[in-house]
Amino acid sequence: MSRDGRRHAVDTVPEDQESEANPELRHILVAMQNSLATIDSKIDSLSYRMDIIYEWLDKQVECVDEAERRISAVEDDYNEISQTKTKKTDRIVTALREKVEDLEVRSRSSNIRVVGIAESRAIDNMEHFIEKLLTTLLGRETFFDLFVVEHAYRSLAPRPPPGTLSQQAIAKLLNYRDHAVALRKVWELKTLRYEGSDISLYPDFRQ
Repeated sequence: MSRDGRRHAVDTVPEDQESEANPELRHILVAMQNSLATIDSKIDSLSYRMDIIYEWLDKQVECVDEAERRISAVEDDYNEISQTKTKKTDRIVTALREKVEDLEVRSRSSNIRVVGIAESRAIDNMEHFIEKLLTTLLGRETFFDLFVVEHAYRSLAPRPPPGTLSQQAIAKLLNYRDHAVALRKVWELKTLRYEGSDISLYPDFRQ
């Protein structure tokens, strides 16, 4: 039964019955009316509070929707910026790699790799040793007047086992023209021997 129905049922007691009703029944009816009034008041209060809660929930839903829209926009912007920066970074890395490779090739352009130096040979001054080796094998007249081995060092390749190929050295010539005429002379001579060892000369190509 609804709230209005309960109130109507209590309020519409026939007058003849009320006149005949004893004081105790009248007291019960009054108590029921008061109880219904209290219940109605509490229901109204609860309804008001529920309205406030629903209003608060609606605002929270709006806030969540707005947050989701902002997060989505930030993610879209981040993805776009990330892709742009990644492409830019890739281009920079590629350009730097090409520059490094070009510098490495240029730095090796006047290098000669010497193979066949006896492993047991002690060399105090590698630059002086390579100068003497090249001028002895190829002839001093092969090179220009100012023939200088700018830098020379033992190759970083693993040391060969005893009885196998001897150590390698890399020599950087000061003049690139000496590098070119030396390799041309090697091709003409075919075979090179120095102090009983077979010597091979190669360009120092990038591995």
